[in-house]
Amino acid sequence: MSKSLLDMLKSKQKELSARKSRDNTVKIPNGSSRWRILPHWSGDENAGLPSHDFGKHFIKDFSGEVQAVYICTAKTFGDACPVCDAITKAELSTADENAKNLLKGAKAAQRYLVNAVQRTDKGYASEVSILELPSGPFDDVISLAAQYASDGINIFSLDEGYDIVFNREGTGLKTKYKAMLAPRSTPVDKSYMAKAANLADYVQQEYEEAKTKAIAAVGSLASASTPMLPRSVSASSAATPARVTGKATASASVSRAEDDALDVDLSEVDLSGLDGLDE
Repeated sequence: MSKSLLDMLKSKQKELSARKSRDNTVKIPNGSSRWRILPHWSGDENAGLPSHDFGKHFIKDFSGEVQAVYICTAKTFGDACPVCDAITKAELSTADENAKNLLKGAKAAQRYLVNAVQRTDKGYASEVSILELPSGPFDDVISLAAQYASDGINIFSLDEGYDIVFNREGTGLKTKYKAMLAPRSTPVDKSYMAKAANLADYVQQEYEEAKTKAIAAVGSLASASTPMLPRSVSASSAATPARVTGKATASASVSRAEDDALDVDLSEVDLSGLDGLDE
């Protein structure tokens, strides 16, 4: 087997793995939920924090259909991101307000991944989840961990750690999170570590085909204009095309993309008319 063929096969394996794992994270559910964040996936408590930075771009067209998905290398690795660069250039080049809203929604929010086990009235779940935390709840977790670490307590410890109770209320721009420690320390079985994902491997989702597709989708928005509405649409509705439902609209609702500063879920939010939203 030639080296070039082996390289191509490895590249294809990486691509397939990235596609397979694209939607393999879970989010904090609405209401109150209790989770145990596991130690670093290596099993070594001194290997680093049990988390990994993460972010993804979801680029939609005027009909609201996702055209491309690609990892944000800036949010995930701290490196230059070609999709972020393409979005910035596209925002400057387009005059269409609805296209601008879609480009705004394509920006990746900062997220943090942790291995976690959910706890219910029946005890801990049998499987480990990759829990995707917005910056607000993650900041709370880090603050709590630092507070207890100053007293020599590791809240991520399997034997002496603490569960974290997350509370999520509201939707869209009104989403609010709270995080607090459970009142008592509880042990979790060491067997969970065998099921924990290697988060450093999980975030390796870069591949050329997806990057090219994402940049092309951004470029299409930059050169596009809001589609013409059907004649049956009333004049009052036609005045605000981005708010009219249907395939011919410019809805800027954004799946899985949340505002960085507010930690809100914009999956059902129409961004038209929010040109002044801070990033």
